[in-house]
Amino acid sequence: FRSEQAIRVLLDNVPDLVVRFDQGFRVVYANPAVRLATGSLPQACVNKRVAELGLAADVLACWEPALYRAFSEGLEQRFEMRCDVDGVVRYFQAHVVPELAVDGEIVTALMIACDVSELVWTERVLRESEARLFALTANIPGMVFQLLWQQQDDTLQFLYASEGAFAISGRDAGPVFQDAPRLISLIVGEDRARFFQAMTISAERHLPFVWEGRVQVFSDQPLWLQLRAMPRRIDDQQVLWEGI
Repeated sequence: FRSEQAIRVLLDNVPDLVVRFDQGFRVVYANPAVRLATGSLPQACVNKRVAELGLAADVLACWEPALYRAFSEGLEQRFEMRCDVDGVVRYFQAHVVPELAVDGEIVTALMIACDVSELVWTERVLRESEARLFALTANIPGMVFQLLWQQQDDTLQFLYASEGAFAISGRDAGPVFQDAPRLISLIVGEDRARFFQAMTISAERHLPFVWEGRVQVFSDQPLWLQLRAMPRRIDDQQVLWEGI
């Protein structure tokens, strides 16, 4: 009895939504967090069938099939849902676990739903920021880039290149990611030596990477470039430049 009481106290205080259903999809237990999905107090939910909880249609469309499969198939079910209660929108990742009696019969199913609203909102802000950054860099003359130097094997790799890569290399940004040596090979011979010299000094002294030189892309007339980037040492063997 004490163990049961301790578990009940624990469930009543966890931030996750916890609801137990019987074979008729009636609520046997609901913790206080059920208000986040139903807008109702736990005691108002007990003994009600899932269809009687006042759930939004899209939420009910998640709960009922998950409960049906948990009881009929005896397998854990997982789903995501969006709940709008009193104008407050929250997002949940839920799973439904069938609970067996001693004889192996499924007598109840336990639903646990974790509130992942903060994560969803953070991801949304990040996507919006990325979209704004892409729109900005796509319209900047020249190529905005991130260039990684792995000193251990002396390799260079573009982690990012804006759409301006085409004017410089004759290739879209995607292939530039995969083939930094090809882009650097377009630099005219004597200017290439100065490119690597400026890069090495920047990495060793943590100074801006500043270089001017020519690249041979579309015709006999070379294209003059000016590069400016700031170094950031990732570890003892890696340096990252971000610039234009």
